[in-house]
Order: sequence, then structure tokens, then C-alpha cells
Amino acid sequence: MGRAACQLLIFPFLCNLCTLYMMRFEHKKSLGQNFLNSDYVPKKMCDAAQVSENDSVLEIGPGTGALTRELLARGASVIALEADPRAVEVLTDSFATEIKTGQLLLKHTDAREYDPVALGLINQEFKVVANIPYYLSGLLLRSCLDTKTQPNTLVFLMQKELVERIAREPKESLLSLSVKAFGTPTYICTIKRGHFTPAPKVDSAILLVSVLESSTIFNSITFLLTESDLLEETILADKFCFLIALAMDDPINPHPIIHTF
Repeated sequence: MGRAACQLLIFPFLCNLCTLYMMRFEHKKSLGQNFLNSDYVPKKMCDAAQVSENDSVLEIGPGTGALTRELLARGASVIALEADPRAVEVLTDSFATEIKTGQLLLKHTDAREYDPVALGLINQEFKVVANIPYYLSGLLLRSCLDTKTQPNTLVFLMQKELVERIAREPKESLLSLSVKAFGTPTYICTIKRGHFTPAPKVDSAILLVSVLESSTIFNSITFLLTESDLLEETILADKFCFLIALAMDDPINPHPIIHTF
């Protein structure tokens, strides 16, 4: 039996095992925990990121490991950041072999303290693939993109409405312009709430951002977002366009930009 056939047989069993692990502890609303409960979404996310053997991948919030397992199965080296000590225990048990061989580096840490340099990541030489808490969407977009150590590809599973605002709506917002300053966003597909345990109140979507190598010229522009800004209908888009134009006017020595509106 070939490797692909074995994976097809084994993966459903492993997903059921992950579901049993999910039942071992109560989900914390404060951590925005909605765990993936099938292999469909991890495959879609890895396809979007074109994850392949020898890729370096950063995963934020692996939870019980459904996405982690798919990343590892494709031959990627994974750094996983997990804040919940209970999930860290589950992941340590589930991926003991991969941790021992060094294919998986599991860090018990808060993603809000993300430091790519401390993790040994190199600019434009890694990918970020993650099912992130909705309430950290703006912060994690900012911390992963508005930095001197950027991924070459970012794939986030986020609230559907936010992904539509970033990648589909014809009218630009501060949120969409903030992301487009660093790369090209693409709406991959809608993910129904039934793919999560517990099920969230809204549907999700997969966002792909193909990061531009030249996007470091915008490092003097921050996202300027609070979480309450994310769903505002009118968000000073014209002013942000002006700030981007200033930076592009002199990409070698960008104009200093005030970081508040």
C-alpha cells in the first residue's frame, strides 16, 4: 500500500483521536478556542499555502493538532505557538516522535508576544498557516506582516466577514489597504461553522496573502487598527492611501509617518 493510501486510511482515525482529546478539557472562550474537527479544512489551508517538503511553517494556536498533523504530513518543519497548557500537553503526547526528530518545535507561549527573530525565522523564508482566534485577527495580521522578518506566504482561517472585507469588497477600507500594503490577498473559500468544535456563531473563510518582497518599504506604516475598527464601514481609507503614496515616493528612505490618526 502506498504512502498516500495509508494517509487516507489513517487520517480519519487521527481526527477522531483529536476529537477525543478535545473532550478532555473545556474550551476557553477567553482564548477564542474553536478547534478544527475534520481533515477537510487543514488540507484546504495547506493547499492554499502550497505547503511542501522542507518548507518552514509557523503555526499559531495549534489547539489539538488537526492542522499541525497535515503540515507535518506534507514534510514541513513546523514551529507551533500554543498558549493553553492543556493543549500543549495534548500536542506533546500526539507528536512525540516529530518533536523528538525536530520536525516540530512546540512553544508554550502567547502569540501576542510573537518574535520571529527569537524563533530563528528568516525574512521571506517561511510560511504562516494558522487557525487564529477571531478576536486577535487584527493584531496577528499586523505582527506577522508589519515586521522586518516577514513570511513569503500567509494563510489565516478568519471570520468570513473580515476576509471578504480584505479580499473581495470593491470599496477599500483601512483594513484592506493595510493588508495590500504588504501583499496580495485572496479569498480562498468559505468554511462553514460545523467544521469547528465548539461551532462558532459565524462562518469562517480562508485568507491567503502572497507577501511582496518589496513590502518592507512599508515597515514605517503600522496597521493603525484596534479590534473595534475591523468591521467599521468607513475607516479613513483616503488618508491611508496618502500615507502609502508618501512611502512609495521614496522607497529607499521612506517619509516618517505618524502612527496615529
